[in-house]
Amino acid sequence: MPGSRDMAYIAAASITTMHIGGIFGNLSLGYLSDLIITRWPQAEQTKAPRAPALLGITILLTVALELFPLTVSEGSSHLWLSFLWFSTGFLVEGGISTVSLLTIGLVPDNQSGSAHGLASLVAQGGAFMAGWPFSRLVEGTSWKVAHQLLVVASATMVAISSYFMMLLFKGLPSHTTRKFD
Repeated sequence: MPGSRDMAYIAAASITTMHIGGIFGNLSLGYLSDLIITRWPQAEQTKAPRAPALLGITILLTVALELFPLTVSEGSSHLWLSFLWFSTGFLVEGGISTVSLLTIGLVPDNQSGSAHGLASLVAQGGAFMAGWPFSRLVEGTSWKVAHQLLVVASATMVAISSYFMMLLFKGLPSHTTRKFD
């Protein structure tokens, strides 16, 4: 069992790796959502053209969360743990950024700053406050059970998002031509 100094180092390195992943997630997933809109003209015909990107992010985050209880043990390599933390930060922060972009697209231009701020506030507030209920869940059960419940919640979110996205894209023509300026 590592000493308290080693545990503090491991915790700091994990959080740092997660935030570095978040930086790359913000940049990469913003670009990716732009690319989806550019390459898939039907997306622009909806009120939420970034919804497919957000659904993909949610699915990948569900997979990343499932990898924690399935693959992490006392003997796990630091490289694998760093990859998991980086991936989690990449997908969580990139997802928050994509939600903000989605929100900006739903409001008039003169309200886009306020919409972005409100969406970011809710997303960051949720991320901040999630620690307390999750820690209580871990205290009452175990890390493995808590992560499994987190994966179930994430998979439920994927199902709900898929349903709403299906409604959003229902009735769109399967092929459209796009005019370029």
